[in-house]
Amino acid sequence: MLGKLKDMFGNKESAAAKPAPAAAPKPRRSRVNLQRRFTLVSQTGQGSMSRVHKALDNQTGRSVCLKVQIPDKNAAAAARSAKDSRPPEGEITAKIVHPHVVKTFDYGQSTKGEHFVVMEFIDGVSLKFIRETRAANLPQKLELLAQAAEGLAAVHAAGFIHHDIGPQNFLVDRDQQVKLIDFGLAVPNTPAFRRPGNRTGTL
Repeated sequence: MLGKLKDMFGNKESAAAKPAPAAAPKPRRSRVNLQRRFTLVSQTGQGSMSRVHKALDNQTGRSVCLKVQIPDKNAAAAARSAKDSRPPEGEITAKIVHPHVVKTFDYGQSTKGEHFVVMEFIDGVSLKFIRETRAANLPQKLELLAQAAEGLAAVHAAGFIHHDIGPQNFLVDRDQQVKLIDFGLAVPNTPAFRRPGNRTGTL
């Protein structure tokens, strides 16, 4: 009888003694020639760390948002956070799948060493624009804020801190759906990134 119970529920002592399996190595991603793969349509924004374009993905035929980090700015940021092993933006966003978070299709490095992220193109305006133009009434604003909160909750549930939450980083599409964007400052929600003094981000 004791033997049957051990077979059914397992031997906890022997299970605890087994070493944890080694993590599988990450597959090496091929570098992408951005000039060949994408046809740039228009520049939709440029920040201190990256350039953002509406583009045609010649590989899939769809319109996308192409975000390309500026190499020297990225190198300086990577040097500051090297000891904390911050994953690249695309690796973070690819793990967060939610209706109110921008969808990531692809990410990697270009043949010029630039980090890039390929996302869905959102045809819409920001919550900042809606606030400044008074383009929504109170019930509409509450609905948009509820969607924004759901998107942010999905980021936290996936184990990350966005670090750049503000009305400019929530877009509202033509179907009145909110999408959280811009994970350039996002970090894993781990002790290394929660240490006192880590002030990168938006208050």
